[in-house]
Amino acid sequence: KKMVDTELTNMQERYGKLKTQAVVEKNSNVTGTFKNEEKEIDKKTTFKVAKLKGKKNLDKFLNAKTGDVLELKTKGLFADNHDLMHVLGVSHDEAHDLDILVQFTIEEISETELAVLNQELFDKIFGKDVVKTEAEFKDKLKADIEKQFEQQADKQLLNAVTESLIENTKFDLPGA
Repeated sequence: KKMVDTELTNMQERYGKLKTQAVVEKNSNVTGTFKNEEKEIDKKTTFKVAKLKGKKNLDKFLNAKTGDVLELKTKGLFADNHDLMHVLGVSHDEAHDLDILVQFTIEEISETELAVLNQELFDKIFGKDVVKTEAEFKDKLKADIEKQFEQQADKQLLNAVTESLIENTKFDLPGA
């Protein structure tokens, strides 16, 4: 149920409309450029303010405007280090230990207005008249998620069987 609800929200965001905002709020998307001369970081990116970690970081963003330059510590900036890796354009290993100051220039502030769960959205995602109600939509999402897990389980089984056969099958090869 949680995965279906999460996927439902993701689809509503994906097909939603962006509305420009004057100041940063908790639900904002922020587009801007991260810079640090020492590490040669100069990366334009967009991220959700909700992904920031800690009140201190959130407070720096809240009520900021387009054109503002924020100085931020990379360590503990995001709840997930993978987000840091993507927004700064650094390697996976580098993101985990990165503890530098970066400047972030806000270039655009927007909010995603979630798409309404209606026939138009259902048709965009699954095709014309395949799904007609919210309940059918959720059932179809659930079936798609289950199908992905089945494929992953089948692949895992194939890998485990192949590995076992390789490890446990012994035979002599001719010297030549």
